Amino acid sequence: MKDLEKIKQKYHEYLNLYYVESLKDPEEEPFKTKYESRKILATLLEQLDDQIPFSIDDRSEFLVSKEQTHLLEKYEYYHSKIEQLSQTKNSKSCKSFLIEKLLEFNLAKNYIDTEEIEAGEKILSKLVKQLDDLNPNSPIEEYNPLFYNLKLSSFNELVFVWSSRNNHKKCLKLIQTIEEIYECYRVKSDKHFLNDDECRFGTIPFDPSEMICLNKNLTLKKRRDNFEALYTHSLFFFAQIYGKLEEKERSANFCQLTLQRQIDEHNEVIDSLKGNPDEYQEILRSKNLNEQPQERVLFNPLDWATHAAALSQYYVCECDFATARHCLCCAEAILDKLNSSEGAENKEKLKEQTASIRRCWAKYGIELLRTSRTELLKSAEQPDQTSLINERDRASKFHFNLPTQIYNLDKCERSAIASNIALDFGQAKEIFLKAQKILNEIKQVFVIDGYVTDHCEITRDLSELYSCLIFFEEDLERKCKMQKRRLDLLQPICDELSEQFYLRIKRQLLFDVGTIYSELLDLKIDIFREKKEKNELSGEKSAQSVNKINQLALKSIDYFEKFLGTMKVQPERKFLPEKFDDHNIRPALLAKFYLGRLYSKMIAVEPSKRLENLRQTLDNYSYICDYCDKEAKVGNQTAMEVMINEYQACKEMITFLPAQMEKLRFLIK
Repeated sequence: MKDLEKIKQKYHEYLNLYYVESLKDPEEEPFKTKYESRKILATLLEQLDDQIPFSIDDRSEFLVSKEQTHLLEKYEYYHSKIEQLSQTKNSKSCKSFLIEKLLEFNLAKNYIDTEEIEAGEKILSKLVKQLDDLNPNSPIEEYNPLFYNLKLSSFNELVFVWSSRNNHKKCLKLIQTIEEIYECYRVKSDKHFLNDDECRFGTIPFDPSEMICLNKNLTLKKRRDNFEALYTHSLFFFAQIYGKLEEKERSANFCQLTLQRQIDEHNEVIDSLKGNPDEYQEILRSKNLNEQPQERVLFNPLDWATHAAALSQYYVCECDFATARHCLCCAEAILDKLNSSEGAENKEKLKEQTASIRRCWAKYGIELLRTSRTELLKSAEQPDQTSLINERDRASKFHFNLPTQIYNLDKCERSAIASNIALDFGQAKEIFLKAQKILNEIKQVFVIDGYVTDHCEITRDLSELYSCLIFFEEDLERKCKMQKRRLDLLQPICDELSEQFYLRIKRQLLFDVGTIYSELLDLKIDIFREKKEKNELSGEKSAQSVNKINQLALKSIDYFEKFLGTMKVQPERKFLPEKFDDHNIRPALLAKFYLGRLYSKMIAVEPSKRLENLRQTLDNYSYICDYCDKEAKVGNQTAMEVMINEYQACKEMITFLPAQMEKLRFLIK
């Protein structure tokens, strides 16, 4: 096939099938239309003429303005640079070769998207090698904008392929190549032909579809924007790869850069439309099939908000709450706009997506309270040490420049949770109430009927909020009330949840409830001792308090036993396994530690009962030491490492507990 008009028509037909009609495919045949579109590419490649010349058709695409006249000169220049090489190496004209590579790229993309990844990867690898053969020198020395866009697109797809295979070392090599390609473009477009501004724009990469005259009269700015958007897509891949390699800081930096570039592109479009958001929304909804749709990274508000919220969690983990807060406020501003402008048909879906994103605010509030607790304790122990307490009113590391004519960022910042460490109960309560409000709202979206896992996790977050606030409360009775509130949240769900279908969540809840009862027990013991010292307890009230303490201990013991019961070997479930899975070692041994401690705190008058309680304490502590020692003997230090503090405490206890028990035996005799 030599007729460019026919090639263009068939290629346009392919794009329409692949990017529009395929969206209508039934669930049972998700790739039906994509398979059909593949046949068009195969036919085009089979019939493509090897000697399509650079012709008057090419010229007519550019001879529109003075700018395009200069562009045509560069277009002809770069064609001539590789025409001879293409004829020598591929026995094809430059024009035929570039059209072939464009079609092959789309074919590879088709294979990858239809989960035939190996076939797609082979095509791409061959494609980039052939493009490199036309550029034998270093990219910086020999730059040809005719195929740089196609090269970058191909490398992006290869990063996706090797990432899906978890070959991250291969991905790093590809990333290095992508950065080299972009750096070459940046250097050439910035510094080449500096004495001729009009000519230097010819160094901006051509869009691949221009090879078959599909995009008519692309402006220099449009061509540049397309290539920059493609590189933005690359940066998003970089963020993902470095995240998988646990290089969290580099991942966060690339994520921030990706989001910033998308906002910059967003602002440019808004400015060009004189701030008309309605017209911009139409651009987002439209599909211009004269472009390579897979290569355009248009600003998608919901995706952007999701990624900004996810980025905030990195900065939360780094205790950079100011930067995390800015990310979340930007995400919140976009969500507010979306929820106010979307039609009724999308409201329900958007409601769920909004709730998912807003959970990051709750995590932010919880971690801010946890960090406040840690910093206050650190400051009390080491007052001269540098602390986050001394860095209040810290500024965000960066600011996304959201267009103010569309998004009300100021409103979100005024109502958002603060970023400063809480120094007292009042400041902690303010953080608590805002986070609690958010959690209660999203809990109404993720109801237990249909969203069991999400509902339970949100409820656990509410419980954790109370746990953080308890630290700042000084009154013991109010601390008890907050612990009881935690029980009211978790215990009903814990008791009703099916162990068979939700084992992981059931275990978490059993452990949580056991821990809350244990903490409530400690508070009641402190209150009991305090009242005893002040002689505020009569004989009857003292007996009631002792009974309450013992009941709390038994409740806690019951839940920890149930927790350990979920780990017992089936089918009889009479014994714990000889060896726990690595992720269960600490929870299981910690439950044993709690049991030993709980039995030691129970108050008994009869020596026989006290002896029995101490025996239970000794058995549980001995179990921990025996397990850690046994694992260490066979060279497995995991148990010892994760339980080192508890192990040492248990070792000390089992040295003097037998002497106490012997005294009690003597009293019984």
